[in-house]
Amino acid sequence: MDKKLISENRLTRRTALKSILLISGGLCVAALGVRGFISTSEKQSRTQSSSITIKVVYLGMSSQTGGIKQEYLTFASPVYLNDVLAQVKEKHSNFALMISRMQVVVNGVPTRDNPKLSDNAEVDLIPVYPGG
Repeated sequence: MDKKLISENRLTRRTALKSILLISGGLCVAALGVRGFISTSEKQSRTQSSSITIKVVYLGMSSQTGGIKQEYLTFASPVYLNDVLAQVKEKHSNFALMISRMQVVVNGVPTRDNPKLSDNAEVDLIPVYPGG
């Protein structure tokens, strides 16, 4: 009888260990699946936010822009002020010399730097007239 009892104990231990391994393996797969889902969601949100729209306002320059007072430009992220100014020069070739003499305002703050711009930022281009 002792041999039969020992044999039954081994079977129940093996069964218990197999069950534990199967359950822990399943939990690992589930955890990795959730992690994969989270990283996929993060990638999708990064992809969705990878294009940035910038509003460019042309103050007092309707004749140079063909009557356009403002326009929206789209860029790949990240975008800096110099990227916006380069695209404005490309679209409106008559601005090439003028931009360096204009007052550039980003989100209401005058700047001479090259700040990184966020989505829906506003860039105002204001000509400086001599004699005030």
